[in-house]
Amino acid sequence: MELIYKGKNKNIYRLPTGALQIQFTDAVTGENGVFEPAAKSILKTVPGAALSSTQLSAYFFKKLNAIDVPTHFISVDADHTSISVKDTTPFGGHGIDVICRFRAIGAFEARYNEFVEHGEELDTLVEMVLKDEHEELPPILPDTLEALGIMTLPEYNFMKNLARDVSEFIRMDLAKKGLELYDMKLEFGRDSQNNEILLINEMSANNMHVYKGERLINPIELEEIMLKK
Repeated sequence: MELIYKGKNKNIYRLPTGALQIQFTDAVTGENGVFEPAAKSILKTVPGAALSSTQLSAYFFKKLNAIDVPTHFISVDADHTSISVKDTTPFGGHGIDVICRFRAIGAFEARYNEFVEHGEELDTLVEMVLKDEHEELPPILPDTLEALGIMTLPEYNFMKNLARDVSEFIRMDLAKKGLELYDMKLEFGRDSQNNEILLINEMSANNMHVYKGERLINPIELEEIMLKK
């Protein structure tokens, strides 16, 4: 296998078949000693975090595939804490975070603190942000994305609407377990074989803020709640 990406909590390999393998690690991100999915640095390693990310990603991707959401997911290998996925090309070279917000927290709250209260409800607000490993960049406008040749306006609208549908589906699934989704970060890419736009990356506690009451749920706890019989 060829290592093509090394990240904070996952590595990506190219398989001999041409597909990719996302290998999760036990690293979790955080700041000030507290778990935080949106943080840019590793907080610590937590035994079992890789398996939780693997199982949750497979769980959600299988559910989304079953309702005909176009995703890159192929299969899961829990023994090796990895999922096999289709080869895709990220938008903008490094990718774009498509963030669906149900409540005002984190970077959004900090940016618009004069206009929103902490935790204030939002109407399924979607923002797109160029990915950056070191800093939180501001949202980018659809006209700018088109002017830079990153995506067309129809592609922008397709991803925005699909992000809303996917996030709402995940939100309702979490609600069945007494959990609330405050926001989630999605990513899309073009299928290297046919250029179809697919939902990519992972679907775990690493890319969503999930609360039970006022408490943020950590990766292992989220898996235990969602996958317990």
